[in-house]
Amino acid sequence: MKHIATRGIDEVGRVVLPGELRKKYQISTDSSVDFFDDNGQVVLRAAIPICGLCSGTERLKTLPGERNVCADCCTAINELD
Repeated sequence: MKHIATRGIDEVGRVVLPGELRKKYQISTDSSVDFFDDNGQVVLRAAIPICGLCSGTERLKTLPGERNVCADCCTAINELD
């Protein structure tokens, strides 16, 4: 694992990502990131849009309120009627 930089955490818990990483992973000011706990290490990843119901990543539709739902879940919901 390559060390890139050391950053402090401010009083509300924010950390500034180094520009090198933002450019490499195309993370902009309007991007979201996911945090994971991996055996005691904090892992940060550029967020991938997922279905809010099944966590799928294919054929997503964005609903009002910017919630993502995949086509399969939309079909399943429509079949409930």
